[in-house]
Amino acid sequence: MGPGKVICEQQGTAGGGSGGSILPTSIDPLQSLASACATAAAWVIRKLSAGINATTNVDFTNPSFLRTYAVVFGASTFLTLILWLLAVAKRAARGVPLHQAIGEAIGFLWLTVIASAFTR
Repeated sequence: MGPGKVICEQQGTAGGGSGGSILPTSIDPLQSLASACATAAAWVIRKLSAGINATTNVDFTNPSFLRTYAVVFGASTFLTLILWLLAVAKRAARGVPLHQAIGEAIGFLWLTVIASAFTR
């Protein structure tokens, strides 16, 4: 009766049903499983993005944040200066004239600043 009769009749005329899948996608178990997994993944992503948006809002007027930012900025500036001076010393030790070593290091410093400007 009904859709089952149509499916059985189609299998009978197709030579035993050894061809492609004739089952509608609504009763295909693999399609149903894949659809459920996709729905679950979309739900997880929505919940994660909502959680991230709720917890990563930064208050730039918070004194605690400003102190932490100042310490991190100062430490990164100091570390960059030390690494820059090491690069100049390494070039000078290899026999490059001092003014050329400083010029090359400044060029690489600007390259670093530009690269960090495009990363978040």
